[in-house]
Amino acid sequence: MLNMKNIIIMKYLYFFIILAFTFSCTNLEPVLYSDLTTANAYATESDLDAALVGVYSTLGPGAGDSYLYRAGYFVAITDYATDMSYSPSGDIGKMSTSTYDPNNRYFGRTWKYIYKLIADANILLSNTGAVDMDETKKKEIEGQARFLRALAYLDLTDAWGPVPLLTEPIDPTEAFDMPLSPVSEVDAVIISDCEFAIANLPDQWAPEAGLARATKGAAATILAKVYLRAHDYTNAKTYVDMVLQLRDNGVYTLNPDFKDVFSLKSGFSV
Repeated sequence: MLNMKNIIIMKYLYFFIILAFTFSCTNLEPVLYSDLTTANAYATESDLDAALVGVYSTLGPGAGDSYLYRAGYFVAITDYATDMSYSPSGDIGKMSTSTYDPNNRYFGRTWKYIYKLIADANILLSNTGAVDMDETKKKEIEGQARFLRALAYLDLTDAWGPVPLLTEPIDPTEAFDMPLSPVSEVDAVIISDCEFAIANLPDQWAPEAGLARATKGAAATILAKVYLRAHDYTNAKTYVDMVLQLRDNGVYTLNPDFKDVFSLKSGFSV
């Protein structure tokens, strides 16, 4: 006769036999419903649109209290390093008192995310040619990517002067100790990118396109800044007049009171 101990042991044996049988009959290989690789990531118009959103996203804040590039960190290495702003403590306070050093986080993070935007734009631009889509829409995507790259290089040269100039994707392992390009060479890329953007971007986007997309006027504004910085006032006036003409056409309006420029209620348009 089986005693209670033997019955319990047999129950456990049956359990493990059933468990083993169940797993032996289960296919544990995952089902792949999609396989996104560098070879197939840029195949359709929607792929390019998604990639473009990714390029824009670098301008926004990161997770948590992380302002990265245009969402805040760039202000720290520009306005806070002048008499325009002041902060009493931390790394940003060192920017205010000109006691910063190369380890200041606002330098490292701003540099990193500006070049991330440039890298993302370069990858997108290097893949648009193979996509079969309406050429006007394709040029709008390219125009926005080139505007964003121009903005990044304008900010880099405003903050650092000569910087590495990248217009094609490169292997990240090759990105160390790259030579610095003169500001004049970087300006030539900015000018080319903005001229392309002006030729292919609208004065305004339809509401369904979403907020804050690059426009003809935004590209003209960058060109005006580049030429002013180079003391080329004739060309600068050309693009200032272009923006003023857009204002006269009702695309832009000025705040009636200067203080409203700094109001959170005023909103903005790129």
